[in-house]
Amino acid sequence: MTFAFAITNRDIFGTRKIIYGTFTNGAEDVGGDVTLTGELHQVDFFWVQATGSTPGNQPIIDEAFPCGDTVTIATDAGQDGIWMAWGR
Repeated sequence: MTFAFAITNRDIFGTRKIIYGTFTNGAEDVGGDVTLTGELHQVDFFWVQATGSTPGNQPIIDEAFPCGDTVTIATDAGQDGIWMAWGR
């Protein structure tokens, strides 16, 4: 299995769209891209959190904000988690 993400919810706070979701990694995968094409054209803020009983190291966001519609995250191998993006 490779890195995969899913959108689980959408909301609007004032002038910003908020997109929530999950990500999963295969046993050897160490992150990937969360692409929000059609949802956001600019990401102003992105939050990520590892999940599981022993999550290991915190995932790292490899972007400077604001950025386009794709956010790259780096994780420990096989790590799963949740994320949230704010933007327009």
